[in-house]
Amino acid sequence: MLQRQLNITETEKYARRFANIVCNNFFAQKDRISGQEIVALPIEKQVSLLAIKNIFLQWQKETANLRSPFFDYTSADVQKALAAFMNVVSKHISIDRKHFEPLLADAVKETLVLTLTPSGYFSNLFTQKSQAVSAETDIKPLLKYFKVHRRMADELVRRMSATVSPLSIPFAQELVQQVAQQKALLDNEDEIIASLSNTLPLDKNHLAQIVSPETPEDPLDFSNDSINSMSFEISKMSFGVENDEPPHSPLHTEDKTVVQSFFKQTAKPSSQPVQPPKEEPKFTPLNSKFTSEPEQKKPSLNELLAQQQTKAPSVSDMYKNAKIQSLNDFIPLNRRYKFINELFGGSTADFNEAITTIDSCKDYHDAIMIVKEKYLPKYGWDFSKDEVKEFYELIGRKF
Repeated sequence: MLQRQLNITETEKYARRFANIVCNNFFAQKDRISGQEIVALPIEKQVSLLAIKNIFLQWQKETANLRSPFFDYTSADVQKALAAFMNVVSKHISIDRKHFEPLLADAVKETLVLTLTPSGYFSNLFTQKSQAVSAETDIKPLLKYFKVHRRMADELVRRMSATVSPLSIPFAQELVQQVAQQKALLDNEDEIIASLSNTLPLDKNHLAQIVSPETPEDPLDFSNDSINSMSFEISKMSFGVENDEPPHSPLHTEDKTVVQSFFKQTAKPSSQPVQPPKEEPKFTPLNSKFTSEPEQKKPSLNELLAQQQTKAPSVSDMYKNAKIQSLNDFIPLNRRYKFINELFGGSTADFNEAITTIDSCKDYHDAIMIVKEKYLPKYGWDFSKDEVKEFYELIGRKF
């Protein structure tokens, strides 16, 4: 099946010209731009939202560097203070042209990728992950920044949340492809292109081209679009659009209510302090060896010794984690019977043919295309079934 692919070089060129025009107009009168002024720019509002998102992601990277051998930045009191601090800082954004123009260009590029290739955009959110993904940490914190194709993003979160978490990257990307095929979930891209053209004329056919599935995709680099554990809870309170509901008005209208709530947030009275995060961050700070929790019972010597012992991996653990060289050699007999009965309608011949063909593929893309074109439509696989998810995960581990 033919699909659309962006010319990344032309997309970046348009984004830089767009940002240059906007900055020439704005910075002719001022030296710095504030958060309120970013929202008020007379441009497509999805661009403004993604610019705000990029500011947040830059801030969360800076927050992640708050580690010290002398202080525990992960404590509840410190995080509560950080939340209060960011409530104030978020109302005092001030950026000069040198830093704002490339940030705006990135937001324009993202808007074009999101608008014209939504499946590629959301799939790319997972490609930079080292292992598994979760709707709760990898998509939900970013929902508030999407107006274009918001219904698709919501449906993706719903499907990811309905499956056992975390998900393998190949399976999450397969869910993206399925959701993107539902045209009713996608917005009218011509309206967004027309809105962008009000700033700089744009012919979408100059940026997008139809290619065959075998054509290598140009890389999309939005690898910073992830939320670290320390700033996740704070981000929900103080740095972003508070309303996560999808907009009900057209995407390119002048309705600024949702976005402006980000800048108009007021400090809570002293009788209602900012609540600390419900969960402790998962990472271990550098100073963990020097700190202790007085309310927790210290482990005994036997407990400390037990913690030092390495638990031998079970056969099940090795099956789940081992690197696969050959599916034909790797899948044990009991799993073969399960796959044959649940996925291949009891056909041993089709199962053997499938794994032999997959083993001979040169990369993951070729293997998945064989499955999608030959076996998935023939047997009508249900992606909520554990066997389907496991089979896709094995293919991902093979490559």
